[in-house]
Amino acid sequence: MGVAPGAIAPTDLGRWNPEHPLSDEEIQRFAEPLHGMKRAGTPQEVANAVLWLASEEASFVTGEVLRVDGYFLPG
Repeated sequence: MGVAPGAIAPTDLGRWNPEHPLSDEEIQRFAEPLHGMKRAGTPQEVANAVLWLASEEASFVTGEVLRVDGYFLPG
């Protein structure tokens, strides 16, 4: 099997700043109006997309950017 470049484009999960971590409730309040799914994503959901894109199941997927963003609606 050859290399099939792809990319994962996750939304901000609200967990990026270790100096000012947000509680799950704060993340949810922030994410709800901005995402069509009305909730924040999780690191595990992004990891699942990475694992799929790297798997044999995605062997015919080439050069795609996989958005993992819960239908992000920028304000």
